Amino acid sequence: MQINLRHSCRTQYIGLLNKKLSVEQKQCIQQTPFWWFVLLHERVKISRNLLCELSNVWVESRGGFMINSKFVAFKLLDVCVGLGLRVYGDRIDLQEVDVDSVCRKKFSEKKVTISMVYNYFLTECECLDVEDYCRLYILLGLSEFLLPNRNGTVFVSLFRIVDDLTSLVKYN
Repeated sequence: MQINLRHSCRTQYIGLLNKKLSVEQKQCIQQTPFWWFVLLHERVKISRNLLCELSNVWVESRGGFMINSKFVAFKLLDVCVGLGLRVYGDRIDLQEVDVDSVCRKKFSEKKVTISMVYNYFLTECECLDVEDYCRLYILLGLSEFLLPNRNGTVFVSLFRIVDDLTSLVKYN
């Protein structure tokens, strides 16, 4: 049996925006828990050899890796810490269907996709103040990189969350 491992993630839109960020926009983003989004490029890669080796020593029944006859547990907490995410706080309800949000009102369509958010940047960039730019930028990063879905739509609850930049730290 041959196993194919995905060792890269496309961060096309956030990577393109990172090339165009002004100093003020970058400073606003860097004051949030998602400061590291500005470090993303159009493609994030993990070493294919390392990923292949780790998949070979993974022990599903125990939830970790067997390395040199020692077991190393690997939990969700490890992933969060590795990505610099909070490990406690309010959960994000991705099942919400309607929210009252300033960011959501920028889009008239019922379903908003990540490409629509990116296109909004291209057409409305000059009209956005720094904080609105930061909100939509984080919305794009969350939707494209951290919480993507197959059809490319933005989870409605994320609009409410990015409205208040100072409360971003309270979410897990």
